[in-house]
Amino acid sequence: MKIQAKTFRFLTISTVLVSCLLGCDGREEINLANGGSEVGNPNRVALSVVSYDSSLSRVGTHYLLSGLSIIEARIVLGSIQFRSMESCTDQPGEGRIDFNGPFVIDLLSNRSFPEIESADIPEGTYCKIDLRFDELSQNDLPEGVSKGDPIIGQSLLIRGSRSDGIPFVVQIKKKDPFKLKNQGLGFQVGSEGFLDFLIAFDLSVWFTEVDLATADLTSGTIIIDQNHNQSLLSKIRRNIKLSARLFQDLNENRQLETDEQIEVLAQGLE
Repeated sequence: MKIQAKTFRFLTISTVLVSCLLGCDGREEINLANGGSEVGNPNRVALSVVSYDSSLSRVGTHYLLSGLSIIEARIVLGSIQFRSMESCTDQPGEGRIDFNGPFVIDLLSNRSFPEIESADIPEGTYCKIDLRFDELSQNDLPEGVSKGDPIIGQSLLIRGSRSDGIPFVVQIKKKDPFKLKNQGLGFQVGSEGFLDFLIAFDLSVWFTEVDLATADLTSGTIIIDQNHNQSLLSKIRRNIKLSARLFQDLNENRQLETDEQIEVLAQGLE
């Protein structure tokens, strides 16, 4: 799949679409941070949401293995919450919202509207991050998103074309929660841990096992939404969530570097 971006740089929240690096045994290396689970004094924590390509097959232009070309990939995040080990349940967290959207994130230019500001998060051990894709309301447009923008009313918008030139559009219109979870001992925030994080989405796996050759066309376009090609939509939604990874922003530049991809602090789950 070939993704044509104005500039394929890494995003500012850092929603970094993340690269799935494998260990020598074929499994991803998940950082199992040591230390206690108590939550203490607050720290200013920076977060960016970006995209990346684990296939390492791009030079200026992004190539995806399925032969597709993507010209637009935007998501809307409504809320982002760090969950401590004490509150690590399967239910969405209540109370404190660390980063409150909506944030419209362009994963091809790696820009967020508005930019995600740092937030006070108590130091301690955390097990996961709860996120939610949200419909963007006409009454709640962030600066940088104009009236009439096709992302309005959507929580996700992808546009591109098949290898034969047939265009496709993927649209999700509902609120859709998911999480990034550390399956081990958790990850540290604060003086004993990290203060700068990147959430990265791996674009190269979004269309894994999604056969657009089987899709129904509407006026010459493949429309994938709640009313068209629903089975394909379910696979894409799942792939996007599972493609997300949490990394430490070692050099605090809000970009995902190669050396920062080694330690995966948490991975996407439905």
